[in-house]
Amino acid sequence: MNALKKERVEFRATHEAKLSIEEAALLSGKTVSSFVHDLVTEKAREIINERKRLLVCESQWGSLMKALDNPPKPTALMDEIIKLSMEEENWTVTMSSTM
Repeated sequence: MNALKKERVEFRATHEAKLSIEEAALLSGKTVSSFVHDLVTEKAREIINERKRLLVCESQWGSLMKALDNPPKPTALMDEIIKLSMEEENWTVTMSSTM
């Protein structure tokens, strides 16, 4: 069920922009309001989600830098992968069930 749309948003546009929006809405099979609403809402969510991911990264920056500055010692499997990558261009590593 769609939520009742009560809020109104208005903006000014050039005549050419208005014609383009109307044409795109028509080609999309939507009203101008629905077309603009859908595109703007999608873009707003995109920007908000991107910023939230960025904030999470910023809040964990210190931990990330510490981990990069002090990496753990390579495991036996990591050593094997490094050795193989130095020796051959194409290689396969299989993990045993004992690991």
